[in-house]
Amino acid sequence: MFDVGRFSREKLYTLTASCLAYVVISVDVTVVNVALEGIKLTFHSNISYLQWIVNSYTLALAGCLLSGGALSDQYGARSVFLLGTWLFAIASVLCGVSFSVSMLIICRAAQGIGAALCIPASLALLHETFTEDKSRTYAASIWAAAGGISLAAGPLVGGLLIYFVGWRSIFFINLPICLLSTVAIWGAKAENYRRSGRKVDVLGQILAVLSLIGLLFALTSAGGIYPTSFVSLSWFGVFILCGAMFIFAELQKTDPMIDFLLFRANSLGALCGTALLLNFAAYGSIFVLSIFFQSVWNFNALETGLALLPMTAFAFLINIISGKLTVAFGARIVALCGIVVSVVAYFLLFELLLHWPFYRVELLLGFAGGGISLALPPLISIMLAESKSNEAGIRSGIFNTARQLGGAIGVATFGSVMNSVANFAVSGVQASFGIATAALLLALALGTLFIRVRT
Repeated sequence: MFDVGRFSREKLYTLTASCLAYVVISVDVTVVNVALEGIKLTFHSNISYLQWIVNSYTLALAGCLLSGGALSDQYGARSVFLLGTWLFAIASVLCGVSFSVSMLIICRAAQGIGAALCIPASLALLHETFTEDKSRTYAASIWAAAGGISLAAGPLVGGLLIYFVGWRSIFFINLPICLLSTVAIWGAKAENYRRSGRKVDVLGQILAVLSLIGLLFALTSAGGIYPTSFVSLSWFGVFILCGAMFIFAELQKTDPMIDFLLFRANSLGALCGTALLLNFAAYGSIFVLSIFFQSVWNFNALETGLALLPMTAFAFLINIISGKLTVAFGARIVALCGIVVSVVAYFLLFELLLHWPFYRVELLLGFAGGGISLALPPLISIMLAESKSNEAGIRSGIFNTARQLGGAIGVATFGSVMNSVANFAVSGVQASFGIATAALLLALALGTLFIRVRT
């Protein structure tokens, strides 16, 4: 469907390397969900630890993406991409040999740091390599489709590996994919473009991570009997204080980690807010569905992976055609249509998940995943089209920080909702889909009112 035959060797190799990296990064978001029951039995963990096994990855990814974008601009996208790929590979091996839940959480965070270096660097490589708007749109759609492939294959491949080998194997599989990505980027022989003068903001990075840690700890500890406990409110205080200090510190710098003027000149703020809300719904719902399938319907890891397949497989198929639709109808229209589809599907799941037969639920899950996946590639295309060459890395970092932060908040929020109700696996999953529907309605309003496409 994509006219890749007209791409040069450099473009094909760069696109291949970027897609492989995004595949392995995205796989590790979803594949862990089907492994939660096995990890729980191995380490005798409760739901809070399970949340952190998922969220330590997304927290590190969200917290370090901005520095990843800055490093990409300062040292060149190619160098930072290779560094992130091998940090991710090493951390994956350490996850596979973890002897305690604490070690697993720490190594998952290291994976997230590697991913934070890869994602903005991969998008910067696409921005530098694909200079025409049409080819860039196709490249962004293929890149997003690679994520769709990983989302579709992740739960199923993870379920197969866990069923036949064990949960540790889901981390070892990352190593050969990282190796292939490295070979592809070496084959591309792309130039290592640098933006001179841009420095990594160490203070800003520390404050940003502390603020995100405060928010996620607050949301995670907000479940249970005392949702307004001293611990939860204290962590909210850390989030607010460090967030305020971060904004103040960035405004004082001549070359900040986030240039807030970027949000004034175009749709970046609305794009980030919309992407955050989409991932909030998607990641949070996959987390609760994994627990629901295994706790209520008594599925094993393989059956859970198969049950999630319609949600993720639709996402892959929609990503494949999204580029064509974006060229034909425009990025904004396609993105809004995708959000509308997801709103309807999530609302029906909220109303009917506990009452409909399995095959109908699976159909709704397909539309839920497909709608969000229809919206994402055009949002990426708009973000890249608005980027100047010397700001592609940091803008990609900001955009993907919003996406990953949305996923982390979704897992923390939905996990707390499940912890706060008596029949957590039944009432909790229904309440979570109600919250997800409201978030998607907000995303629709935000996209309709504030996203504008440059002409």
